[in-house]
Amino acid sequence: MRISSLIFITAILLIGSPLPSLGEDDPQVETEPTGRPGMIKISSLPPGAKVKLDGKRIGNTPMVLHGVPAGTHVIRFSKRGFPDYVTRIEVEKDRDLELSIALPKKIYYKWIEQYRQAITSSIVLPGKGQVDNGHTRGWFYFIGYFGTVGFAIFQADAYSKSEIEYNDALELYWNEDINPEEAVRRFRNVTHARNDMIKHKDNYESALKIAIGIWAVNMIDVVLFTVDRPVIYASTPQTFSIYANLPDNRIGLRMNF
Repeated sequence: MRISSLIFITAILLIGSPLPSLGEDDPQVETEPTGRPGMIKISSLPPGAKVKLDGKRIGNTPMVLHGVPAGTHVIRFSKRGFPDYVTRIEVEKDRDLELSIALPKKIYYKWIEQYRQAITSSIVLPGKGQVDNGHTRGWFYFIGYFGTVGFAIFQADAYSKSEIEYNDALELYWNEDINPEEAVRRFRNVTHARNDMIKHKDNYESALKIAIGIWAVNMIDVVLFTVDRPVIYASTPQTFSIYANLPDNRIGLRMNF
């Protein structure tokens, strides 16, 4: 009798308890809809500009770029004859962005004139192009070049004088009306004059090579590293974006000018 009562009570408790639902998600866990990566339509005026996205070359304008991750990205436009144009864009999921950039040429013309002036100045006076553009290293080229040129001129003059002394000493040495002791003394004078002549000639050639080297390094510096190519940094470029937010069933237009 006790066993039958215990079974009856257990059955009532089981019937009154809610059964766990099978195959249903936990109502406390909500899944957010994942949007598609952004698409960017890129163009420039004039077309044909090289485009880099976050420092990586991606092609030339006009172009359409798919699968851009959401977030902030840096785009750089480069075209010969125009300043570089660098801007930041904000890519959002489910939003297509159209980026159109006009590259100004007037700034590039001013840079070309400055560039030519720096090169012309440094051809005539090494280091002047650098100094004119605010680079004090130009004084090292200026002092080094003209210092070595001055030393080369001094050695060339000394070489000419030593050559004359050598010829005179050699002429005296070949004079037959001298005793042996005088001949030895004159021979020493010839040797000394010849050594001086060779020394001044070597110094002259070395100084001339150093001066040419300084001038060459100066020209490489003024051509490649003195005048910076103009770059336009834009925080809010002239862009507009058209997007369709699929999860919310919305269509929108965003413009920045």
